[in-house]
Amino acid sequence: TGGITDPEYAERVLREGRADLVAIGRALIADAQWALNARTGKKPRYCIKCNTCHKELFARRRVKCAVNPAAGEERRFEMRKSLSPKKVAVVGAGPAGMEAALVASQRGHNVILYEEKDSIGGKMVFASVPQFKPEIGKLLEYYERILKRSPVEVRLGQRISALDDLSRESPEAVIVAVGADPLVPEIPGIEKEKVLTVLQLFEDKTLKIGKEVVVVGAGLIGSETSWYLASQNRSVKVVDTLARESILEDEHPTNRSMLIRSMEKEGVKILEKREIVRIEEEGAVVKRENGTEELLRADNVVFATGFEPKGDLRGALSKVSFDAEVHFIGDCVEPRKLCEAIHEGYHAAWKI
Repeated sequence: TGGITDPEYAERVLREGRADLVAIGRALIADAQWALNARTGKKPRYCIKCNTCHKELFARRRVKCAVNPAAGEERRFEMRKSLSPKKVAVVGAGPAGMEAALVASQRGHNVILYEEKDSIGGKMVFASVPQFKPEIGKLLEYYERILKRSPVEVRLGQRISALDDLSRESPEAVIVAVGADPLVPEIPGIEKEKVLTVLQLFEDKTLKIGKEVVVVGAGLIGSETSWYLASQNRSVKVVDTLARESILEDEHPTNRSMLIRSMEKEGVKILEKREIVRIEEEGAVVKRENGTEELLRADNVVFATGFEPKGDLRGALSKVSFDAEVHFIGDCVEPRKLCEAIHEGYHAAWKI
């Protein structure tokens, strides 16, 4: 079925006699060379089963793939070398930056990829933590593997926050993909130790999370975080200002129903039409639609209330005359999803 996207797993299914035939669907959109890669022992570009392709086709639009921007437009984006190779600096090694660096390098440019942390991946690192999202981890491994084999020079632990940091390298083109920071509302009690952002939750392995958790925000990140926490035998409530029928309404219907069923199976309580107003020692205080307040007891309150673009480098480059073409991509333009990040990285590399 379309759920099998890994060549090694497909081979094991056949070898163990569990099936006579394995059909590959979405994986061929993610990587048209899937079969050839399987035959030669190479790892493919992994389908993450996000159903972007399915959603676009059912809307009667051309096929689209979150991890393969060239899908459906292979002739237009047939890989070819640039007629004027340049020195390119890519700032930020999240999905947008990694894709931009790889494609720019494939087109013959001399690329340096800067990342302030000691590893690449950006938010993909945290997104791959939940046990039900192994495909994100496989996609990150794909990028790590391809980058190691490419001519891209990766500089980890190097923060680029000012114009001078780039001027020393004299790049002819700059792609800024520095991402976004968590957006947390300014409410009383927000400074308490029990309050975390989703990034802190997944990044800090030393954190001790209590048995009762309130997650604020029932978007995709908040819902998946709720499911993850509840699967670890915690009592989880997720709060959102939206009505239940509007929660996750932008997601693929299959993905939405599966996610909500999984949350409820693990005991997550979805509290609709509630706004968080303050954090107290006992937990989070929310206001119902009728104006009454309710205390939700919690050892920890996790905010999944969106992100805001990192603007320091973008502001610095916008205020001065810089002798290089500059492209801003990914969450530092507007926080969105993995699909938009990868696609913008790909297309920025083609513009150089």
